[in-house]
Amino acid sequence: MNILAVRKLPKTLAFLVALLPAIQTVAIGETRVGEIQSVEGPVTFDAYATGKFIAAMPGDALFEQSVIKTGFEGRAELLIGGERFTIPPDTEARIETLLESRRKQRKVGWLSSFIKYVGRWVSSSWKEEETAVLGGRASKSEASTDFWVTEDDVFLVKARELIAEEDYAEALEMLEAIQFAPEDALPGEVEYLKGHLYYSMGFYEEATWHLGNADFEIEKSGYNFSEIPFYTLLHFERASSHYFSGDYDMSQSILTVLIQGGPGELEPYALLMLAQVLREAGNITESRRLAEEALGSYRGTPFEADFSVLADEGE
Repeated sequence: MNILAVRKLPKTLAFLVALLPAIQTVAIGETRVGEIQSVEGPVTFDAYATGKFIAAMPGDALFEQSVIKTGFEGRAELLIGGERFTIPPDTEARIETLLESRRKQRKVGWLSSFIKYVGRWVSSSWKEEETAVLGGRASKSEASTDFWVTEDDVFLVKARELIAEEDYAEALEMLEAIQFAPEDALPGEVEYLKGHLYYSMGFYEEATWHLGNADFEIEKSGYNFSEIPFYTLLHFERASSHYFSGDYDMSQSILTVLIQGGPGELEPYALLMLAQVLREAGNITESRRLAEEALGSYRGTPFEADFSVLADEGE
């Protein structure tokens, strides 16, 4: 329809006809990818990345460019592409970043089994540690009347319980409430648990920050892999978080150290991740070579299928 024809229409209709191309452009450029399912506490969102945030409500539509912000005591549950995402307190989450991280996760089919492995390992370690801690406290109370359980001790124990129950957002709130390192916490433990929680929820940039802090605290304390039970897991989660965040060089560096000096039970996970990192970084030949070599050691194991895929993918 030309401009002369539009001018002959009634004013209201002419306005709508003139506006139609703009409406079509918005519809094409902004495809709904999900919605906000629930909110708790202060939560705002910017649907179209305009820089203007409004209060979030259940049912609000989300687009790839949308951004969610939670306050110190806020959290949100999102449903995107049939998958649920939990946004923890005091977090800014970009939907585009969440979708890209999930895309990379799908390429690493074994990741969910690894996270479950870590969860079982950490939970069992905490039970043993808690028994030892309680025994240690009893001895201290007999020797000194000055020892008492602090509020920070309670927050740490509660956080461990919530992690075992997979209530990650609530566990993170407990950890954020800790002001001073609990007396029985290992060096870097509080920062590691924060990083582990962000890692488990898919917020890999935040995970790299806290895991890096934990690594620094442990190195400063002079402890090594054998003395800090979660130190090996910290390295793996840190390496894979860098991969999911797009920092392939750092991921490759950490994984190489882990493969050379880490425990045997984590080696197949580290090899799989390294092969995937090399492929994502464009070094497909080296990725295939690594996967083919690993097949010699892991045929007949649950890892065979994943190594076979990486070894057989064309350049």
